[in-house]
Amino acid sequence: MRSLFVSHVPALPATSGGNQRTALLAMALRRLGETAMVLVREPAAVGEAERREMEAAFGLRAVLSPGGGAAGSRWGRVKHNALGAAARYRERPELVAGLAAVAEDFRPDVLVSRQLHVGRITGLTGLASRLGAASALDVDDLDWRVYASRLEHGGDRGVAAWVVRRHLGQLKRAVPGWLEGFDHLWVASDADRGLVEHGSVSVLPNIPYTGGEPMPEPPGPVLGGGDPELLLVASLNHGPNVRGVERFLGSVWPGVLSAVSGARLRLVGGRMSEEHKRRWSAEPGVVATGYVADLREAYAGATAAVSPVYEGGGTKIKVLEALMFGRPIAVTEHSYYGYASMLPEGAAVEVGRSDAELVGACVRLLNDPARSAEMGRVGYGLVREHAGFEAFAAAVRAGVERAVSDRSGVLDG
Repeated sequence: MRSLFVSHVPALPATSGGNQRTALLAMALRRLGETAMVLVREPAAVGEAERREMEAAFGLRAVLSPGGGAAGSRWGRVKHNALGAAARYRERPELVAGLAAVAEDFRPDVLVSRQLHVGRITGLTGLASRLGAASALDVDDLDWRVYASRLEHGGDRGVAAWVVRRHLGQLKRAVPGWLEGFDHLWVASDADRGLVEHGSVSVLPNIPYTGGEPMPEPPGPVLGGGDPELLLVASLNHGPNVRGVERFLGSVWPGVLSAVSGARLRLVGGRMSEEHKRRWSAEPGVVATGYVADLREAYAGATAAVSPVYEGGGTKIKVLEALMFGRPIAVTEHSYYGYASMLPEGAAVEVGRSDAELVGACVRLLNDPARSAEMGRVGYGLVREHAGFEAFAAAVRAGVERAVSDRSGVLDG
């Protein structure tokens, strides 16, 4: 099986949830046969060392500039807001030609896109049809859920809210038709599966990243002898994560401090700005550590973890990561999205559906380290059973084989 894998998210460095999912999908595709990878990203943003490593590990063939005004640039945002969300999904001739050149040389059996907008702007489904190849899409984040969550949690007001509502309406109308162009879809959870109408769709869950190796044994539990510590791990330059930290510090942490003697909150994650580090460290009981080289060591010192995210798309991989390290976790309702069937509430996860409930969830975990240790043990077992790489790779294989079979049936017919 020859797979051409197209992604705007690099596989390396595997230090964020997005990069990790790209790496995992690339590793699973390589198990099926020869794989070529195309990265849709500004070439200057890809380090030479990462490029060489992706060439060796994942068959990287090309890095193609997305063009059209980068989404994060000032012009990109103005264009996006003025023209509407659908403008982000229009084919870009230079990208279509660049991907076609790689594909015509490689001659894949299946073209796999990482997220919908990449498949759209590269003309991936049309190219697959011209080559007689199958197409598969890793939906990952449902494109309209990000906008829906922003409106739900009141993150935008006035003109900004109007723009978000407009984009949301456009995507809800257009996305179902766009998805139909792919032979197979992967979504990240059973909850998302219920929101997608397609003839061939399966769940490809987010899993903790172990480089494709078996899950390691977790560090021992914290059963007393030190201050109770709550650990928050996230990419701390990502808007939803930053806003979640701010809300947690303002509306949740004071209640935890008043109920748990000596409680400490440690904030860990890459790309924490100096301003955030200074401001967050000034809060009582807060240690803003930033990047750490060894997450296992960070979790080893924690009684429990917390994921205070209120908006955005996708399932939150940090929930499973905490359990992989044997630590129970308190989560917002948004962070719990997609996990109800795998992680029963109260077994390894405490859910706070309001700020007051999240205070109670954190307090229960910190004030009862023995119960927290047992919840961590249960959580580790659940993640090991349901969220290992072997199950992930099997889901990729099944999806690709179904896409190729369905495409062959169409061609034969």
